[in-house]
This record gives sequence, C-alpha cells and structure tokens, in this order.
Amino acid sequence: MTIATSPRTNANASTETKLARDVAPDIMHLGEPTDAPLMTLLGGYRYEDGGAKPKTVEGKIGKDKTTEVTFEVIEKNPLARTLWVYGVHVVGATTLNISNVTGGATQDGTTDAYNVTVGDILYIKETGEQMLVNAKASSDSLTVRRGIAGTTAVALVGGETIYIHSYACREGGSKRTITSQLAAARTQTTQILKRSFGISKTMEKVETLTSPKDWDEEMTQAAYNLKLDCENAAWFCGGGSSTDANSNAVLFMTGLIPTISSDPTRVFDCNGALTEQMFFQILMPQIFQYGPKLKTLFADAKLQALICGWPAGKAWITQRETAFGIDIQELKSPFGTLQIVLCGAFSNFLPASQTGYGVVLDLKNVVWRPLRDWYMEEGIETPGDDTREGQFVTEAGMMLKMIAFHSIIKNIG
Repeated sequence: MTIATSPRTNANASTETKLARDVAPDIMHLGEPTDAPLMTLLGGYRYEDGGAKPKTVEGKIGKDKTTEVTFEVIEKNPLARTLWVYGVHVVGATTLNISNVTGGATQDGTTDAYNVTVGDILYIKETGEQMLVNAKASSDSLTVRRGIAGTTAVALVGGETIYIHSYACREGGSKRTITSQLAAARTQTTQILKRSFGISKTMEKVETLTSPKDWDEEMTQAAYNLKLDCENAAWFCGGGSSTDANSNAVLFMTGLIPTISSDPTRVFDCNGALTEQMFFQILMPQIFQYGPKLKTLFADAKLQALICGWPAGKAWITQRETAFGIDIQELKSPFGTLQIVLCGAFSNFLPASQTGYGVVLDLKNVVWRPLRDWYMEEGIETPGDDTREGQFVTEAGMMLKMIAFHSIIKNIG
C-alpha cells in the first residue's frame, strides 16, 4: 500500500485508520519489502489500495515472545571433522602440529585438537596420506603413525587439510574417548524502539488530507519509520549496553550481521572478484556445509545485479519479444537452493568499501523475540498543550540460532 497524498475519501479512510491503529500485525507490511525484508517476512496482513479488508500474509521468520529483558540463545554447533596442518613436517615426523584455522595460519592453544580422539584415522587431503592417532601430545599437537592403510608418508609444508576419516583400534581395546559438542549459550538483550507523531488541535479538525499534517498520515508515517528502525537494528546492532545522559542503562539487541561475524569461518570474503564459477563451485558448497538445503540470500543491489548478469550472455531473444531483462529469484545447485531477496538496508547503510554484500539465512533459525509487541499509545501530549500526540513502541530482540547454518558474502568487487 502506498501512503495517500490526496483528499481522503470513504474508499481509503478505513484502510488507513485500520492499517496504522492495529499495529501489532499490520506494521510489518507498510512500505516496500526491499526496505525492510526481515520485518516483512515476519508475516501479518497486507492491504489493497482502496479497500479495507486485509489479506493474511504467512510469515517465514518465527516470532517467540520473551519474558525477560535479557535472554539466552542455546545452540549446539555442528561437530567439525576438518583441521589443518600447522607448519612444516618432514616425512619421518611423528608429532603432527594442527590448527583449527583455515589454512593452518595460527593455533589457539586450547581447542585445536578437541574433536580428535586416540584411534582416529586422519586423512591428508592434498597428499592422500592416512595417519593413526596414538596420543594427544597437547591441545594443538598429536602423536601419529604415518603412512598407514596402504598410503605413503609425504612431507608437509603447512596448511594442508586434515579430515577425521574414521576410527580403528586393536582387538579388546578400550572404548573411544567421548567427544561431546556441548550446547553453548549466548546472552541477548531486548531493545526499546519508539516513534512519536502528532498534529495541532487545529489540524485535527481539518477534513482535507494535507500531508504531512493530517493525524492518520502522521500515524502511518511513524509506523513505517518504526518498521525501518526495527529492520536496521535487527541487521546491524552490536548488542550490549550503554548509558544515557543521566547514567541510566540503555540496552541494544544483537543484530544478525554481528552475530554471524562472530564466527569468522562463516564470513566469505571474495577479495574483490566473484565469478559465476567461484560462486557455484566454491561458495555454494560452503554455504550449505551445515543446515538445510533451502536458504535465503539477502543481497544488496550490486550483488543481485551481478547474479542477474551471469545468465545474460546465455539468453536469446527474437524480434517479437516485447520484454527484455532477467530477474533471477532462485539459485539452484546440487548443494542447495538459495532464494534471493533484495535488501535495501545494505545499500543504504553499509560503507562503500563493503558494497557487493549478502547475508545467507536459514529462516527457520531466525526468531523475533518481543517483550512488548508493536502497539500504539495515544494521549502522550503534555497537559495544556494544543496538540494531539501519540507514539508507536516495541521492545524486542532478534535471535539467531545455529550460527554455522548462516553465512556472509562480502567484497565481491
């Protein structure tokens, strides 16, 4: 629905009033979906121009009320079977230094060997060598027997991929060491968001809609802007708390981008170049490494334009065609399917250095958690003032579960 800019008529008056006043379900569908796709995907009602009867829109993002200002997200991340060789190893070396950082760039000294047990068979992807783990020398090194199971020991230069292949032990051997991927908790907070509006008592009595001075017009604009406030906070806010001018606590929700970025293995930097081949052969397998095979890609204009450009050279037209152009809304691969949604917030708020940006979400693991759902307060004007004032309020947090199911694509060039 577009905001009316002409004199009010019986045809649209009830639509505008209903649209703004019943804010809990309806605010989510004010404005264009590209402005606030997350909030739109929560579901609600959609109104047709000139009609008062709404159509129900099914939401794809869950909503779950919370009863606390702070709440925890409990999740169990997928058990990783991949490690990397750290440093140079000669053929005869039986101490294998490992890293859980891609390419074996660093060691964290605490959790590198967490998922490895004595008796595990390790497979070195680049050389084909298999090794048997005989002991854990430390948190980031293993004692191994080289060149087992018919393979040959090969010198390692560092950075090779180690895959936990399988397990083997002697007859009558002891049980395999338990490796438990314990659930981890993240603390999230709700954030109070408000949008106030008002008109003078004189304008309240004027019958003609004189945007932006009319009450319904101001109310609708405020509802739309609160939707954008919620959208931006849900994407970009970094969480935590601060204080106002009077040293009172102010809480912030933790947005989706900061949450996903907390796991660097889920951020894919294209280093200024993203080709069709790179996307389907490298990114797609990593995007769908964990989680379901249907996800949603929220893309800025540059990324979506690039994707739509890939099939452009493969299209054929005839002289009889009356329409021209390509609108790609799904990307299919053997690894999974991406549904594409244009996200205007990325183009509007991310710095120029980050244009060409996309966030892949498993929508089943994204939840809006309201403490106070969207509602409108009237009569907030100061007694004696010659005004009529109101405001829209919500208090909520955006909860993302299973970080490994989501991804960020950036710097496409």
